[in-house]
Amino acid sequence: MKLKPAILLLTCMFLAGVSHTQVIDSLLINYNKRLPQEKVYVQFDNGTYGPGQTIFFKAYLMSGTATSQISRNFYIDWYDAGGKLISHLAAPVVYSSASGSFTIPAQYAGDKLEAVAYTKWMLNFDSAFLFRKKFNVVGAKSAQVVQKTGVPVTNLSFYPEGGDLVENISCLTAFKAINTAGEPVQLNGIVKNNKDELVAEFSTVHDGMGSLRYTPRPGEIYTAYWKDETGKDRSVTLPAAKPSGVVLSVLNGSQQRQFSIERSASVPDEQKKITIVATMNQQVVFRALANLENKTRVAALLPTGNFFSGVLLLTLFDKNQKPLAERILFVNNNEYHVEASVATDTVSLEKRGYNAYEIVLPDSTPVNLSMAVTDAEAGADPSSNIISRLLLSSEIKGYIKNPTYYFSDGEDAEKASRLDLVMLTNGWRRYNWNDIWAGKIPAPKYGPDTSYLTIAGKIDNLNESKIKKAQMVNLILQSKDSSRQFIFSPLKPDGSFEENNLILFDTTKVYYQLNRTSLPGRSQVKIGNNFYQPDPRSLLPATPPFFITDTAAIARTRILAEQQAKADELMKQSTLQEVVVKTRVRTRLEEMDEKYANGMFTGSDAIMFDVITDPRSQSAGTVLNYLQSTVAGLKITNSLSNDATVSWRGSGTAMFIDEMPTDAERLNTISMADVAFIKVFRPPFMGAIGGGAGGAIAVYTRKGDDQGGQYKGLDYTLLPGYSPAKQFYHPNYAEQQQTYTANDFRKTLYWKPYIVTDGSVKKLKIRFYNNDISKSIRILLEGVSEDGRFIHISKLLK
Repeated sequence: MKLKPAILLLTCMFLAGVSHTQVIDSLLINYNKRLPQEKVYVQFDNGTYGPGQTIFFKAYLMSGTATSQISRNFYIDWYDAGGKLISHLAAPVVYSSASGSFTIPAQYAGDKLEAVAYTKWMLNFDSAFLFRKKFNVVGAKSAQVVQKTGVPVTNLSFYPEGGDLVENISCLTAFKAINTAGEPVQLNGIVKNNKDELVAEFSTVHDGMGSLRYTPRPGEIYTAYWKDETGKDRSVTLPAAKPSGVVLSVLNGSQQRQFSIERSASVPDEQKKITIVATMNQQVVFRALANLENKTRVAALLPTGNFFSGVLLLTLFDKNQKPLAERILFVNNNEYHVEASVATDTVSLEKRGYNAYEIVLPDSTPVNLSMAVTDAEAGADPSSNIISRLLLSSEIKGYIKNPTYYFSDGEDAEKASRLDLVMLTNGWRRYNWNDIWAGKIPAPKYGPDTSYLTIAGKIDNLNESKIKKAQMVNLILQSKDSSRQFIFSPLKPDGSFEENNLILFDTTKVYYQLNRTSLPGRSQVKIGNNFYQPDPRSLLPATPPFFITDTAAIARTRILAEQQAKADELMKQSTLQEVVVKTRVRTRLEEMDEKYANGMFTGSDAIMFDVITDPRSQSAGTVLNYLQSTVAGLKITNSLSNDATVSWRGSGTAMFIDEMPTDAERLNTISMADVAFIKVFRPPFMGAIGGGAGGAIAVYTRKGDDQGGQYKGLDYTLLPGYSPAKQFYHPNYAEQQQTYTANDFRKTLYWKPYIVTDGSVKKLKIRFYNNDISKSIRILLEGVSEDGRFIHISKLLK
C-alpha cells in the first residue's frame, strides 16, 4: 500500500511547498530505498510454559504498510533471567513469515525466559525496535513467581510537547511516573516556581501518564512535588525553558488534527519561515511552509483521515533546515482490519470432546494465518497482539503497558487522548535530520538476507591449472535422516564457490571432491553458511517490566504441571494392560508420506509415487521422464534434457528436492537410483513461493534403510542449517490408539502455524479435541493479508 501525500496550500499564513520542501521528498525516498525498515511480530502457542515443554511460534515480517520482502532468514534468541543466551534459532522466511519451535531444557531451573526476534537487517538499527517477549517458566515443584521484596522507588519524568519549553509561550508538558520495576505508578502532585508560588496541579490519568499546561517565565525554575508509595515527599525539577524559540502544539482529533506553531516575539530571521514535514514509514505524507514574519502564531489542520494508520512524525524546520520542534502522533483510521470471523460448528468441553470451528474470510484477498487454541486459564498474554505490535510498539522506544488497550473495541475520544499521552512520553528516533538534509546515509553493517541458506566455500592452495581442469566442486549433502542432495558448484578463479537458496535443517554432512581431478594434499577446504551468529558472551540488557508477578495463568500452569507429574508417576508404577487397537492399515504410500514429507508437504491433494518398488523407475533415466504422461494436466517437454520445461494450467510448476526449491536442470541430474518417493501436487500448492499456481513436484531422495552406505574416501565437513522444528501433536480421539490410555493435560489443544489461502477459499474447517480437564478454551487467530491488513480474533468459550 502507498501512503497518500498531502501538500498544504493556505494563503497568508502558509506558502505552498516549494524549493527545499520538495527536496525532502527525494531525500527520504533515497533514504528509504537504501535503509528500509523491517519489523516483526511473533505469535506463540501459549503464554506460560514449564521445563521440558515446547514453545511453538509463528513470526510475521512487515516493512512499512506491506509484508516484508527484505529478508529470507529469521532469527529468534532465547535468554535466561540473567540475560545469558540459551539458544539461537534460525528459520526460513516464507510468505513474509517464519515458524519454528524451542524446547525448554528439562533441567532448566530458572523461572523466566525472554525471546528476542529479528532479522539480520534489523540489527543495523536501534536494538529498541527488536521484538522482545518475556515468559514465566513454571514447574510442578517451582516456587511461586512473586515480585521482589522492597518498595520500588517512583521516577517522574516530564516531556515538553515538541521537545522544548519556551519562555512566555503556553506549553503542554506530558509526564510519566514509573517505579524501578518499570511499571506505571498513579500519583498526584503540584508544580511550584522558585518563588514558592503554585503554578499547576497534576495527576495521572492512565498508566502513570498525564499532562499539564503552563507558561514558563524568565528567571523562574519549576519543581514538581508529590508523595511516593511510602508517603515520602519527592520532588524533581522540570526541564528548563529556552529564552526564545518555536513551540509546536497538536490537538486530538480523528479525521483531522489541528496543529499550531507559535514563536517568541524576538527570534532570528531563519525561524520566521518554517517548513512543516510529516512522515510515516520514512515517506513524506504532508509538507508546507509557514510564514511567521508578520505574526507570532499560525494554526492549520493536518488531514490525518487521508493517511494510513500508524505513527506519524511531525517536524518543524527553520529556513536553514535545522530542526526546531518535533513530536509523534498516532493516526488510527481503522482501515487495517480484515473482517474475518471464527464460526462455531461443534463445541464440546467434555473430557476429550470433539470441537470444530470454521474460519470465515469474506473477501478474496489471500491471507497468511496462524491459530492457537489453549486452556483459557493458562492462555496467552493478552497485552500485545499483531495489530498493537506492528502499528504501535514496533515503532517507538520505551515500554508501553498493555498496548492492545488502545486498539480494543469501541475506539473513542478517551482512548485516543490516552494514546496521545503514549506518543508524548515515548521516544522516536530512526534517523538524524541533519544527515538527511546533507544526503548522508549511513552504510549498513549487515546486508539483507536476500538468499536462504548459502553454502560458501574456499579451497586454499589450489593452483590455476587445477581450477581450470576441475571447473567445479562436487558436493554431496547428507542430512541426519540420511537423505541426500547432489550439487555441482562452479569454481571461481580464487578457488571459492557458492550455492544460494538452499533449505537444509539441522546439521548436514557436506562431502566434497574436485571434478575430474583430486585435491592437493596441502589444500584446506573451508565451508560455512550465511547465517548470523550472536556473541554468546554478550548479556541481554534488561528492559521493563523487570519483574513479573504471580497470576492466575501461572497458577493454572502449575496445576497442570502437577497433574502431569502425578500421572507420569502412576504410569511408572503401573503395568500397562493389553489394549486392543483397531486402526485402519495404512498403505505403503501413506507410510512413505509420513517418513519423507514434512510441514506443508504432508498429505494434501497430491499424486504419490513409490519409486523404490516401481520397476519402470530404473529405465526412465530422469525424474521428469519418469513422470511424463503419468499425471493428467501436467505438461512436460524435453523430459530427458537439461532444458526441460514443466507447467500445469499454463503456469510454471514449482520443483523441490527434499523440500528444497530447485529447477528442472538440477532435478534431471538426480540418478533415479537415489530417488525414493515423488509427490505431484495439484495447483495451487501453497508451499511454493508465489502460491504455486502451476502445482509442484516434490522429489525425495532415499534415506535410512532405503539407501546404501557412506561415501568412502571422500572428505566432509559439518554444516549447520536451519533449526529443526517439532511437529505439533494433537490427538485424534476418533481413532483408538494405545498411546491414548495416558492422561491428557495439554495446555495448548491446537496449533497451526500456516493457514494460507489464495483468495478463492472463503471458509476453512478447524478440528481438535479437548484434553481431560479444561472447561474453558481460548481461540486466537492472527495473520496478515497479501495487501498488508491484519487479522486478530480472540474468542473465549466456556
